[in-house]
Amino acid sequence: MVTLLGFSTGVHYCTDRSKSLWPNTVAHKKEIMQKPNCVGVLLADDSRILRKAVGYVLEAEPSITIVAEAENFSQTVAMAVALKPDIVLLDLHMPDRDALAPEFVKSQLLRCGSRVLAMSVSSSEDEEVRALAESFGAETLLDKGSFGDELIPAILRLGASPSRRVIARDGH
Repeated sequence: MVTLLGFSTGVHYCTDRSKSLWPNTVAHKKEIMQKPNCVGVLLADDSRILRKAVGYVLEAEPSITIVAEAENFSQTVAMAVALKPDIVLLDLHMPDRDALAPEFVKSQLLRCGSRVLAMSVSSSEDEEVRALAESFGAETLLDKGSFGDELIPAILRLGASPSRRVIARDGH
């Protein structure tokens, strides 16, 4: 478990992209946290391929930095509490979803000041999926199949917004 790498709960925008910010090491995370103006993102998805694809997309945006990856809800909570990322990009359908109550996950993410952007293979128009996303504290819900153009703006919008809000119908 990662220890004592607390992110401030404010919004951070990256200014120095001279080298890749993808390595997942303690020293590298400390370096990231010293960079002003970065939105720190914890990427939580059980698919390694999707994590790498999303990471590739996000790495191209200079104002977003992936601070860690998690492959289940348990890791997500532990990393969020330790790192306090600005945004948790959360897959709603990870295998251990039933092991932790959504209310517990939500309370832990809120406690550390992280905001939740949920991802689902189901349509964001599906009321059941929307209710599930809200139960985990998500403020925004994106469809995995169509979030290519929406992902970066959604992260930047959520990272820059000072107040929590209810999931919008259009995912914005």
